[in-house]
Parts: sequence; structure tokens; C-alpha cells
Amino acid sequence: MFKGFIDLSEKSNGTIVYKTNSNDFLIASSLEGELYKIQVSTKSIILKSTLKDGINFSPYEKSSGFLDDKNNYFYLASTSYNTSIQISIFSSIDLNYKTSIFIYNENIPFNDNCLFLDNESNLYFISTNSIYKLKYDGFNLKIIQNKILPGECIVPSSSVFNLDRNLLLLGCTSTYGILYEISMIDLTTTATHIYYYGEGIDTLILGPKNSFSFLEGTQNYPYHLVSFTFKDIESSVYRNRETYFGKPISASSDNDRFALYIFSHDILLFDLTDITNNPFDIDYLEEVIGLSSVYNSKNNIITISTNSSRLYFYQTPSTPQDSLPVQSFFMITPLLIVILILIIFSIKLIYSKCCKIKRNQKETIIGNEIEQKEEEIIKENNIIEFYNGDYKLIE
Repeated sequence: MFKGFIDLSEKSNGTIVYKTNSNDFLIASSLEGELYKIQVSTKSIILKSTLKDGINFSPYEKSSGFLDDKNNYFYLASTSYNTSIQISIFSSIDLNYKTSIFIYNENIPFNDNCLFLDNESNLYFISTNSIYKLKYDGFNLKIIQNKILPGECIVPSSSVFNLDRNLLLLGCTSTYGILYEISMIDLTTTATHIYYYGEGIDTLILGPKNSFSFLEGTQNYPYHLVSFTFKDIESSVYRNRETYFGKPISASSDNDRFALYIFSHDILLFDLTDITNNPFDIDYLEEVIGLSSVYNSKNNIITISTNSSRLYFYQTPSTPQDSLPVQSFFMITPLLIVILILIIFSIKLIYSKCCKIKRNQKETIIGNEIEQKEEEIIKENNIIEFYNGDYKLIE
């Protein structure tokens, strides 16, 4: 699982890595206000830039970002003295600053997936109170829509988005864990789910075949790893596995089968298709703790940032693209057995017929030989009678 590390500087109090649609690049920031563009496959720093004075970047406040590698932009949401949010745009080619917008009386609830992009290059930002939809026109970043969060949501705890369904899943801290399905088209809530394992929905991630997973629990109640698919999907699956690792700091998945969770020093890899609660693999960070994570698809690498200048790289196992789903396997296997039985029966039937034909042919040959010998015997008798009789051939 472990595939190496890289040090961004000689010394840092911590780094954060941001989500991306790139298969090989990511953006990281240090708490000292440095931006780094990293090529994951080579484990190398491509660009480095210092944030300008006009950008409010508090070292120990939450930040969220998204690298749009398709359009060469990097979006960064940072906190300004706990009173406002500044969303800034940079060129991902040279990390030069372009523009920014301020949202007042708001805060950033968590690092992962607070800021993300859809297929139409609309930018979404989740604050402590609202969801904002923004658009960059090449000159300015503008808010085109916003929606206040439901009253039952005390504070958002995690989120994940499914672009194929234009759907945002938002987990909230409340009396119980509440999960909202929110349309990315008009920001309306389409469904609400309540889970009773704790007070919040933590580390929402994408799983295999339009499924989602999250962890929920409290200090007094064991955390549960919950995976589910939507009810409108054929062969809907719900899985609930109890875990004993506490509240995760961050998580990332390969959107297919595996998910990596950061529990302070512990790094755990789970197979989301496994019905047990046993980790697929595990690692331990001795001198540092993990802070954030991001997945790049080129080599199935998940990068972890820490409370130091070091980034760690972990590789998830490759999943064969042509492998059958578990449900399909159990449906097809009985059919294959029936076909195999029919083939065996057909072979036996053909073999028995062939044997019967050969036996008949053999019996015919033996019969012909017997008749031929009888005729020879008769001829011999005729000859004997001819010499011993009155020269009359006996018929």
C-alpha cells in the first residue's frame, strides 16, 4: 500500500491537499501560506508560489480547495478572521492569482469537499449555514444561487457529490446523524435520511456502483462504517459494519472499491465490498498525524498530508474492469452449472450412440464372417459327397 513520500520544504507546521478532477496532479498548501503543484506519478514539485497579502489565509483555520485540471484553474476557500470566507481563483499553469469573492458571516465547516466543481464548471461552496453555487466568467466570480441549510442541520459534517446523478450528499451534525440528498441543479433537498449511530455523518465518500459510504458514531458509541446504494438502483445494497477506530480525520476512495481512512496516526484501507469490518490493509504514522487526503486515478494513488511538510503516497489495489459484480456472479453461476450438465449429458448421449453404431457394425462383420465360414463348410461337404457319392452334387 505505501508507495513513498515527498517533503515540500525543510520545515512546516502542516500541509493540506485539495480535491481534484486531475488523474495525476494535485495542489497542496502549507500552513505558512505556500502553494505547491505536485505531479503524483513522479512524486515531484512542479510549481511553488507564495500567497499574496491580499489573500486571507489563516494558518490554523480550515481551508478547502479544488483543482480544475480540465480548465487550468485552482479554487481556494479560506477563512478571514472567523467572520468571512474568501474564495480565490488561481491559474493552475503558473499559480498566479486571478480574482476572488467574499462571503460574509460564514465559516468553513470541514476541509474535504466543501468546494467542488460540476461538469458545467459551476462551483459549489458549502458553508456552516448555506450552499452557494458560483460561476466564473473569465473575469469575475459571481454567486448565481444560494440556499440556506435545513433547520435540523446544526452544522455540516461532510459531503460528497455524484456528477452522474447531479446529486450532492450532505451529512449534518444533529440530535442524530442526518443525510440530505440535494439536487445540484436547483439546490433543493430531494430526500432526507436519519441514522441513529451517532450525532453526525463523517467522511462521506463515493463507493462502487453508485453507492456511498460514511462513518458515524460518538465517543460513547462504537463507530459504524455504513455503505448503501439508492433505492431506485437495481439490486440496492445496505451494509453496516461496526468499527473500533474512532472518528476519522479524512477519507478518500477510488470511486470503485477501496477507501482509505485517516485516524490520526492510523491509516486504514477498507474494501467497501467486503461484508466484514476488517481492514484490507493498515499503516501507522509514527511521528506525524494525517490531516487530509486526495485520490488520483493514474496509478490509483491516495496522497495524505500531515502536520509536517511531508506528504505520503498510498496505492490502492487495481480492480479488473471486466470483473463481474457479486450479484451477477451468483446469478450466472447456477446457469453455468446447468449448461455444463447439459454439455456432459450431450457428450454421453453422443458417445453411447457412437458405441452402439460401432457395436452393430462389429456384429454385422462377425455375422458375415460366420455366414462365409458356413458356406465354406457346405462347399467342403459338397466336395466330399461328390467324391464319395455317385457324382451327384448335393445341394
